[in-house]
Amino acid sequence: MKKLLLMFALLLGVVGAKAEDVLGIVPKTVAYGKPAQSIQISMTNASEVSAVQFDLYLPEGMAYSSVSGVAARLIGTRKALVYDIETDDYVVEEVSQDYATVASNKQPDGSVRILLVPAIYDEYDEETGEAASVSSPIKGYSGNIITLTVNTTGLSSDGVYPIVLKDVTLSSSEGTVARYDVVTSYVAVAAKASNVAPALENEDLALEGYVPSFVTAALANAMSTTLDLSAVTGIGGTLTLKDGVELVPPTEEITIPEVTYTRTTGNTYGTICLPYAVEPDATVKYYAVDGLADGKLSLTELAKVEAGTPAIFEKQSGDGVTATATNVTIPVVDSHVAGGDVQLIGTYTRLKVVDKDAYYIKDDKFWSINEYFYINAYRAYLRATSASAKVIGIGEEATAIDALDALTSGEYDGIYAPNGVRTDKLQKGVNLIKTGDKVKKVFVK
Repeated sequence: MKKLLLMFALLLGVVGAKAEDVLGIVPKTVAYGKPAQSIQISMTNASEVSAVQFDLYLPEGMAYSSVSGVAARLIGTRKALVYDIETDDYVVEEVSQDYATVASNKQPDGSVRILLVPAIYDEYDEETGEAASVSSPIKGYSGNIITLTVNTTGLSSDGVYPIVLKDVTLSSSEGTVARYDVVTSYVAVAAKASNVAPALENEDLALEGYVPSFVTAALANAMSTTLDLSAVTGIGGTLTLKDGVELVPPTEEITIPEVTYTRTTGNTYGTICLPYAVEPDATVKYYAVDGLADGKLSLTELAKVEAGTPAIFEKQSGDGVTATATNVTIPVVDSHVAGGDVQLIGTYTRLKVVDKDAYYIKDDKFWSINEYFYINAYRAYLRATSASAKVIGIGEEATAIDALDALTSGEYDGIYAPNGVRTDKLQKGVNLIKTGDKVKKVFVK
């Protein structure tokens, strides 16, 4: 008995975007000089999606060969109205699989336009005895959805190459679910597809437009030397800032669900400068520099370090510092300087410092410059124009404040022991002086 399932066209309108409804290239390494290499396009969506369209732009030297769609989703058994050719009549039959159709067309500018549409059936309702056109949307999906085959014979060297999707539209039967001007990713190209490290080594990784969550997850293991976000307009998932990988910040403010940075160190004190605001926790405290007294730094404990502001951290436990924040807005920061006569100057890149008034931190102390020194990304150096000491102390003794203006003037809220118990005067050891929302640590010998 020959039967046909009835297919219907989609009607596309406009609705608001929800959650992270996006698709893009899954970062991977391919071998160069090969006629057929597969690249996966993945999709993650919370909304119902019944059609996907985008223009694919491949890097120079990489050619498009073909595209295929995978089974969009098994949706379980349903009862559909099926036309029986032999009896010239409709019958009700169970249908258990739902496949997508995928088509592609080359465009005049060299890009490839790709359209993916899951099947739509004329479904039969036993209770009413009526048939209705029913789409087979993909909802709550996360995984590969389209396979590209590309030719890499035009490439002849290791490297990192951007792959860009433009005019990306995810639609449902009710309208547009989400639209992106640019969704960006990359492929690493090496002599052998498994040889990832050489392909990424000493490469700058420049991204553009929206970066999906599955791309930011891959960035956590990328071995590039620079992460360029200057052309990025949005990021999904968790962005991991790797210690030692330089950052080019975005030129416009962007919001990210989560950002994290980790540094392993055996020292108690260090400097830090991050492109997002961080707060202390049980493992770390942060300080601003007040000034110098007898070759020792006066510090103010901070309840929050603002984005792009350098600070000194004091490790409380563990083998390093981890700074994680959620719903982060990364601002455009032109300057990374904090302090007055004694300044902390931060950087997101590896920096050669030749300032004659500069000090670098080592072994929990600041040491004066000889001819020059280097500091790595997400750190700061000290500039003290009035200092003549070769070493400036830091630590509990370094936070001693000789001129206790707040105490002598009576303009303070209270004196506390480290355990939080309020006292009526300074005690030997560490004292915490609270003035407004600021807390100064004073060490009395």
